[in-house]
Amino acid sequence: MGATAPGATAIFFFSDPMMGILAIVNLVAIMMLLPTCLRVLEDFRKQLHNGIERPIFNFDDFDDLDIDRDAWDQANKNLGKNNVR
Repeated sequence: MGATAPGATAIFFFSDPMMGILAIVNLVAIMMLLPTCLRVLEDFRKQLHNGIERPIFNFDDFDDLDIDRDAWDQANKNLGKNNVR
């Protein structure tokens, strides 16, 4: 019997479209985050190009973003580095 039972196939008829809707929502969210991700990636690559061996995220370069400065200060302290290049 298994998946041939009427109740089991009804679940698939419901869950497949819902999974499609979730995929579309996720793709929209990724597209909305893409410009910010590209900016941060460009900063990372610029630091590598300038010879910085271990690039660090400097939140002062991204004043327009809503960044939790305390979290990044704590992360930099845990690495033994400050947030200034």
